[in-house]
Amino acid sequence: KKISYEKGEADCYLLLAANYGSRANYNAAIQHALSAAHIYHDLKDFNDEAATGLIIQSCYREILDYTNSLYYAFQGKELAEAHNLYGNAINFPGQRLAPLYLAEIGSTYVRMNKLDSALFYTQRSIDENELFNGTTWGFPIYLLATIQRMKGNYKAAHKNYHRSITLSI
Repeated sequence: KKISYEKGEADCYLLLAANYGSRANYNAAIQHALSAAHIYHDLKDFNDEAATGLIIQSCYREILDYTNSLYYAFQGKELAEAHNLYGNAINFPGQRLAPLYLAEIGSTYVRMNKLDSALFYTQRSIDENELFNGTTWGFPIYLLATIQRMKGNYKAAHKNYHRSITLSI
């Protein structure tokens, strides 16, 4: 801040947000992530703004504020889709952000027990076929299994839980 290096200031806020979030201090994480996101927005650094939004939406979900979680998730999804954005050095480096946001939206709807919406966004994430380390990303498969279990489709849920474990290994 003292040397007027705004990008560096935003990066520091982002690191603080990630640190506080990993220690379940969600209020501090949100505060720092919002500070970072505002600076990134002013700098028109859409990539880092969208990557920061992943922290914001997940922290709001963790404190059970689903309205704000979805607000920031949809905002990040739109930004990621409009600019074909990828994760930054802190959040999912090299990964396309749109499929991550779709899965996060699905996850929030699971927590809200809105299973049709959860299934819609989870399936969209799966359809994006995002690869991690050269293999299918397991998280949306896990979400799909959870939705299937919650809907009483135990056979399909068992299959997809097993698949998500295999992908995680």
